[in-house]
Amino acid sequence: MVTIGSQAKSIFGANVVVKVGTDTLGIADRYRASWGYAVADKPVFGSQLPPQITQSFTGELVIEGLWSTDNTLHTSAQPSGGDLPSVTVTTEETDTTSPTPVKKTTTFVGRMPRFEKEGQADQFSIYRFTLKLSAVPTVA
Repeated sequence: MVTIGSQAKSIFGANVVVKVGTDTLGIADRYRASWGYAVADKPVFGSQLPPQITQSFTGELVIEGLWSTDNTLHTSAQPSGGDLPSVTVTTEETDTTSPTPVKKTTTFVGRMPRFEKEGQADQFSIYRFTLKLSAVPTVA
């Protein structure tokens, strides 16, 4: 029997590599992904329990990390012909604490409507982008 979420199956943030297209950004300082389907309650005459019907898919990925001069993320947030380009972002998470290291790769596809850069005196500059998902993420 396997214990789900055991210490030997943990993924630490220092082991998450982010790729945008074919470019490796390095290790994400912070990331958050959320996706799912809205649910609508549809009342039915004569029933106390309305059926719950799934609606459209919605999701987003937010990634934050150290900015560098060779970073070309800002081009993914520039519209071309009035539309934002489709961007593929991959996160590679490696479980290094188990006896046999395991890598989990999640692929996100969407458009980048928001891109941020932030800096402070005597501190590193950081980037932050939001990817509005156009497909359900795939996990391999």
